[in-house]
Amino acid sequence: MAIYGELLRFELRKIFRGRITILALAVSAGMLLGIALVNYLVVSPYDRGVYEREAALEGRALDDALLAELAEEAEEAGGLSGIEPDSSYYHLAGYISRMQGTYLTIGEGLESETGNKELSAESIYQMREDLLEYIYDYFRLSDADKQWWKDKEILIEKPFVWQANFGIYSMKSVFGAAINLFCMIAAVCLAGVYAGEKGYRTDSFVLSTREGKSSLWLVKFIAGEIFALAAGTLLLVAGLFPHLLFNGLYGINAPWQLIVPLCAYPYTAGQMLVRYILTYYLGCLVIGALVMLFSVLFMNSMAAAGMICLGLVLDLFLSLPPYLGLLSQLRYLTPAQVLINSSMADPRLLRIFGLVLTPLQSAGLVYLILTVAAAATVRSLYRRQEAQ
Repeated sequence: MAIYGELLRFELRKIFRGRITILALAVSAGMLLGIALVNYLVVSPYDRGVYEREAALEGRALDDALLAELAEEAEEAGGLSGIEPDSSYYHLAGYISRMQGTYLTIGEGLESETGNKELSAESIYQMREDLLEYIYDYFRLSDADKQWWKDKEILIEKPFVWQANFGIYSMKSVFGAAINLFCMIAAVCLAGVYAGEKGYRTDSFVLSTREGKSSLWLVKFIAGEIFALAAGTLLLVAGLFPHLLFNGLYGINAPWQLIVPLCAYPYTAGQMLVRYILTYYLGCLVIGALVMLFSVLFMNSMAAAGMICLGLVLDLFLSLPPYLGLLSQLRYLTPAQVLINSSMADPRLLRIFGLVLTPLQSAGLVYLILTVAAAATVRSLYRRQEAQ
């Protein structure tokens, strides 16, 4: 076993000590860190009094009384968008505006600027219910799936209890950016894990050893996945650090509907962030596994990296409408799509052996299956490789 430990350390050193690896990690982490800091310090300078102002609304029910106060504030400001950042109602107005904007985009309804008379608990919750029903129909959910979500909706306490959640809302946007950057890092740093042997002409030497390639494939694969987790952690920490520095975990107990209005997950922001973190790490593992699969398949680092970059471009631009059924559903289970920052959640469920899986759960299961399948394929291909 000692020899395998030494081999693992050697493979890890090869990956982590490469100049390209160090540069890619530094640039990517610096981008995430720098963009957030510039936003807090330059674009929208951090206001230390924001929490004191928000405290006036903290813990209040989002009911007629609170919405009447918001309507009065909006009338004085010339509309919801006119409410200034130094107002206690600023973030609440932003929340209502986002929901109204979505309503206007997909159907007839409230005016986003002048419809202050519509700011009542009945109209707001009815608007959200109408939007959810529209989303269920748009994604062609079956009656059973609609009822499943409606049963979850019953578990959500209403009226919502308002909590300042702008920090959590900003943190949510980090996951999508981090996983996209990780794709590029993995393409650059892991494409040579197997293909590098051919490039450096060490494959003949490997075959001449006692074990040959029979065990080395696993050592390399484990080293690649360790790098994937480490690189993913660096990016996530770099992206989340400014938000934690300036906002802490303020709003961690807020209902998730204050961050993503159009979903029926009956969880708090903290509970959902844990699920996002888990999905993010599983996404890092499957991306790392796919890069190494292409590395051993093509035995060419550039080709392996190119396949991942091609996949990233397709993920950004390829659209499959819901009427394509399972094909469309699986297409939108890629890490970047699942972790995307949106006010609307994909409600399509996956039913397997009597279990009902939400998109986050479905994604995690798919990532695990693909990672295991990639490992098995790498083992088969690598052990059959012959020295060139």
